[in-house]
Amino acid sequence: QSPVINTVPGAMPIQEVIEDTEWVSQSGNPVAYAPHIRKTPLAGVSAKSVIYQFAKGDQIVPNPATTALLRAGDLADRATFYRHDLAFAENPQLPTIPHGFLTRLDIPGFRPITRGAQEQIATFFATDGTTVIHPEPARFFETPISLPLPEELNYILPPGPLGAAVPPTIESVVVNDGSAQRSMVNSLTITFDRVVTFDPGAFGLLGQGGSLVGMNVGASVVNGRTVDGDVDGQDRDRFRSAFGATATDAGYLWYFDFDGDGDVDGLDNGPFNRRFGDGN
Repeated sequence: QSPVINTVPGAMPIQEVIEDTEWVSQSGNPVAYAPHIRKTPLAGVSAKSVIYQFAKGDQIVPNPATTALLRAGDLADRATFYRHDLAFAENPQLPTIPHGFLTRLDIPGFRPITRGAQEQIATFFATDGTTVIHPEPARFFETPISLPLPEELNYILPPGPLGAAVPPTIESVVVNDGSAQRSMVNSLTITFDRVVTFDPGAFGLLGQGGSLVGMNVGASVVNGRTVDGDVDGQDRDRFRSAFGATATDAGYLWYFDFDGDGDVDGLDNGPFNRRFGDGN
C-alpha cells in the first residue's frame, strides 16, 4: 500500500489512543497466548495437542481474527476449515452465518455437517488428542486447512440490497393442465423461483362460504425450483372416505365430474387418466 499522508487535524492523536487501547487489551487476547500452547511452551509446561475448527465466512468471529491466532501459535496444521461457501452453494436454505455449525442440529440442512464436526471432536478426545479424522461430508471440510490462510471476511450475503434477504417469488400458476378453464378447478400448479420448503398449513383452500376445504398438497423439485401441486386417483377415494361422498354429491362432482353430466362414472375415468395418469 502506498504511504498515506494525514491531513486531518486531530486524527493522529485519535489513532494513537486506538493503538494504545489495543496494546493494553493484549492481556485478554488469546492471540497473545497462542504461541505457548505448542510452539513455545512456558517453563515447566509441556506442549499441548490441539484441534481447531472454524467456518469460512463466520460473521461472529471473522476469519482474520481466527487466522491471527493460528499464525501466532503456528497451528495451521491442526486447523479444520468448514467450507460453508460450498455447503451454501449446494443448499441455499442454510443460514448465511455459519457460526453455530458445531451445534445446530435443529437445522435439518446442518445436521450431517454438525454430526461430522462433532464426531471429529469426539474422536480427538477419545484418543487423548492423538487422532484427527476428516469429518463427513468430506467435501465440506479441509483437514488440515489448505494454505494460504484466509485473510478476507468471506461473508455470504443474501442476494438483496445491502445483503437483505429476498423472499422466494412465484414464477407461474397453472390451473388444471393450462388449457382453457371450465368452471371446475381440479388442480393448481405453483412454481417458485428456487427450492423452498413448506410449513404445515402454508396452503389453504376456502370454499364459497369461507370455510376450509380439504386438499392434497405435494411438492417436487424441477430444475432447481420447487413445484407445488398434486392431484391423483387416490384423491377421489380420500375425498369419498372423508366426506361420505357419492357419485352425485356436489363436492364430489366439483372435483371429479370431468364431462359435466352431473355424476362421476366411467365416462369421467378417461379424461381423468389423461390429465393425471392414474385410473384408481
